[in-house]
Amino acid sequence: MSHTPRPIRRLAALLALALPMSGCADPADPAGPSAAVAVDASAISAQVAAMPADVNADLARLRATVARLHDFDDVAALGWDFRLEPCFSSAAGGMGLHMINNGFAGNDVLRPDQPEALLFEPQQDGRMRFVGVEFIVPYAIVPRGAQPPVLFGQELKHNDVFQLWALHVWVGRHNPSGLFADWNPNVSCDAYAPTAARHH
Repeated sequence: MSHTPRPIRRLAALLALALPMSGCADPADPAGPSAAVAVDASAISAQVAAMPADVNADLARLRATVARLHDFDDVAALGWDFRLEPCFSSAAGGMGLHMINNGFAGNDVLRPDQPEALLFEPQQDGRMRFVGVEFIVPYAIVPRGAQPPVLFGQELKHNDVFQLWALHVWVGRHNPSGLFADWNPNVSCDAYAPTAARHH
């Protein structure tokens, strides 16, 4: 039997208690999902192109990595096998469901090709759409008072509620609030159904 590292168990408990499950509005796309994905890809590429060359190169490594991680049904076998529920959203937008790679989340190593968490948005038809990633370093590993970890030229942000440093990167769903914003107004939890409910 596999064991979830203590920092991740603590993170899961805190997240479950601290964040609401309410969804944010996600306007229907009359052009259909394929067109929406194409529009997102174009908008994300424009955001990436505006970054400095070294950051652009690191983002290219990330995008190459997640290109094989868009299928929700496959990611557990590839290492992102800890499912963090519920689907997280706020008035500022959504994050979605988190699939965490415990092998990456329990250390202070930050690499563009090793995101600690993959983010998925529940769809009305039951599918999960890949929307982004989150890089995580627990305070237990890099204390809150230490120099902030840096990735993609961005300092990871304090998350005192969850006792960790975090950085979101929206490489699957365009975020008008910014490529590295915490919440994405284009991500919704409206179609979310808890795992237990789906098994009944």
